[in-house]
Amino acid sequence: MKDRLKRLTRTTGVQQFTRPMTMQVAAVCYRQTGFSLEFLLVNTSAGKWTFPKGRIAPEMSLCEAAEQEALEEAGVIGTIEESCLGHYLDLKRALGHDNRSREILIAAYLLKVATMSVPHEPGRNPTWFTSDQAKQRLSEQRATKYFCEISRIVDAAETAIRSAFSAQNTAVSLRETSLKTVRLDGIEPFRF
Repeated sequence: MKDRLKRLTRTTGVQQFTRPMTMQVAAVCYRQTGFSLEFLLVNTSAGKWTFPKGRIAPEMSLCEAAEQEALEEAGVIGTIEESCLGHYLDLKRALGHDNRSREILIAAYLLKVATMSVPHEPGRNPTWFTSDQAKQRLSEQRATKYFCEISRIVDAAETAIRSAFSAQNTAVSLRETSLKTVRLDGIEPFRF
């Protein structure tokens, strides 16, 4: 890379600098009712659908910052996973809202929604979508490269949630079987 920069400097007379990529966090908000799984998306100021996301406050951990964005942009409170689900790239308009945009790296965190209220930020229009509907909305106004990135996060979230749900049901089933066995073993036969 240094050699390439030297060549560019020699041939153009202009030294090239690369700016570090901006990182943000997103809350992949979901709810599960029975076998139905839905994701909560919000509108950006440009009108495209996305997960609640934003900058990382220096005093917060990444998952805390994602949780804060969910509250501010979607009005949700819930349980957030401390470990990152994955990362994806997206484009963000540059400040000043001109036609320039920059690529950002987003760390995604799963958040199971417990309650909803009015978002702190107006115009976000938080809306629930099935996995397929969410992917459709997320594909709108996005280049294929970025849609594939964010679609991969929806797939990873769906897999993680279904896996956790399955493990939870297996544990409950095992616990119930264990309780039944204990109860039956402790009962003495009734004699007339």
